[in-house]
Amino acid sequence: PTKYTYDLTGLSRKDKQAFQTAFATGYNDIQIINDLVKADAQLQAIADRYQFELFTDNIMATLAEKPERLVLADEFLYNHVPNALKIIRMYMTVQKQTAVSQFADEQLEQAQNTLVALFKEIKVDYHVLTQVDSQALSEQIAIAQQTMYNRNWINDVELVFQLFFSVKIQIDPVW
Repeated sequence: PTKYTYDLTGLSRKDKQAFQTAFATGYNDIQIINDLVKADAQLQAIADRYQFELFTDNIMATLAEKPERLVLADEFLYNHVPNALKIIRMYMTVQKQTAVSQFADEQLEQAQNTLVALFKEIKVDYHVLTQVDSQALSEQIAIAQQTMYNRNWINDVELVFQLFFSVKIQIDPVW
């Protein structure tokens, strides 16, 4: 499992405590999910297909780097990960039963479908968390493009003036 380090400088004492609790709980739940998923081929296939480990790792790494974004990870930490863990635990309990009924089979299939939906939501959670970076990049690109446009416009104007004045200077002596 990946270990994360974070710097909580600038956060209030209350925010530091909230972050540490949420981060530690989320981290532990994700590790348990990863361990449980590896014990079942069907769950492993679902987790692999929807890149559960990749997205959860990236979310936790982003939170470690930018703890102030904890508020953007509410759904992830307080809804999606805990619900996935509960469903996986129940799934594993039912899966281990020797006499499984048709109803139990249907519930196992429904659990798999729900996990697919949760894993897709975790991907969305990652995009919500990192959208701030994408927006900042977009704004920086716009500034750079505007600066280049302005500079090119100024260069074009200077070139026109140089041509105009050089032509004018050449024409003046003739008059």
